[in-house]
Amino acid sequence: MKKAIVVLAIVFLSSIAARAQMGGGMMGGGMMNEGWGGESRESPKATSGAGIYNANCAGCHPNGGNAVTPNLPVKGSRTLADFKTFLNFIRDPKMPDGSKGAMPAMTQSKISDRQAETLYQFITARDGSGKSGN
Repeated sequence: MKKAIVVLAIVFLSSIAARAQMGGGMMGGGMMNEGWGGESRESPKATSGAGIYNANCAGCHPNGGNAVTPNLPVKGSRTLADFKTFLNFIRDPKMPDGSKGAMPAMTQSKISDRQAETLYQFITARDGSGKSGN
């Protein structure tokens, strides 16, 4: 129980710190990181890859990293092998050993399959993997 509280506190504090670093700060506004975000969450392009990333991922994964588990960044992740692997992972995220990690599942009601594909294309384009056309 104590471990779960500590993990939740780390996720919460990391989210606040990441948003502040990206220019949103505690008071909002400012410029988002162009490489992994580019648009504010209030943008009418909230269905774009950057908008989806900012709204759902950037808090724990600023600049394609991982604030909770730094040795498991988005950049270079094996979960980016193809869209099906990525979709399966975000729907039921697991640590490399198969255990449950801190990442919440991105259910169909939170991110549709179409939004997930847009997100995948956005991430792989910035990841340098060249899979953005898949």
